[in-house]
Amino acid sequence: MSPEMNFRKAKQTTDWRLYATAILCSLLILFLYGCESLMRPEKGDEAAGDIGLIGTQWRLVSITTLEGTLELGEADGTATVLFSGEPDKQFENANSMSGDTGCNTFEGAYRVGAGQSLETVYISATEIFCGDRAHEIEQAYLTTLWSVSSYEITGDTLQLLSGDRTSTLTYRKN
Repeated sequence: MSPEMNFRKAKQTTDWRLYATAILCSLLILFLYGCESLMRPEKGDEAAGDIGLIGTQWRLVSITTLEGTLELGEADGTATVLFSGEPDKQFENANSMSGDTGCNTFEGAYRVGAGQSLETVYISATEIFCGDRAHEIEQAYLTTLWSVSSYEITGDTLQLLSGDRTSTLTYRKN
């Protein structure tokens, strides 16, 4: 073969390889984009991270149980909750939460399910004695938090609701 023929054959092989590489890269980009869009919630999806539940510090303003409603004032301290998007270290398929009862601190784990379902997996709290009113608030708060099965967010208000809706924790964005 002449040197000119070898050059043409080498150029054709190189051109073919470049085209094949470009096509494969394009297909890979399309595939990865498609996978990423499958993991993104659709508009209107009730994913907790899209509506402000996760990563927002919530301040407790009232506790409603069968015994009545307990309104929290400034003198009662600041009871809060923060639902983290971070996986819990002890429980699979659960995320971490933490907060303050106005007297003691707590940590725990929760799961968000379909729709606006929310399940408390566990709660662990410190046990410092803080007086009768603070103890009453803390007991009502943690007991109600254990019974939560769903949540609703309207504006800057979060409500955690028990399954039978007889118990409610009402928060405002902090």
